[in-house]
Amino acid sequence: MGIILGDLTREDRDLKCNWWNWRPTLKLVEQSGVIDADRLERMEYNGGGAEISAGEARQIADFVDTEVLPNLRAQDEIKLDGKISDERRWLGPLSKAPSTGSLYGANRQWLETFVRFCRECNGFAVY
Repeated sequence: MGIILGDLTREDRDLKCNWWNWRPTLKLVEQSGVIDADRLERMEYNGGGAEISAGEARQIADFVDTEVLPNLRAQDEIKLDGKISDERRWLGPLSKAPSTGSLYGANRQWLETFVRFCRECNGFAVY
């Protein structure tokens, strides 16, 4: 389960993301400074009604592409605090996770997919 980013003008273009990748991605969106606090909070929930314009989506893509990806090695992930770590996400039983934060991690492959979507979409909403 997770969220769906739906293109604002094309019903045939969307991007699905699980919560384990989405929450750290939101931290990067916050760090970009593009989205106001209200919409950022609404992006945390399915059906929160947050809409991101095409221009804002491209600004987010630019931030991730220039400020994050060049520093992210293949084995690294972005954690809940927005920092890069080579500590892999906990994949064992949730009840035995060392911490809540260890459950989350946005990897390079996901972030490249997210950047591509942000560049190609006509703005998006979080569903």
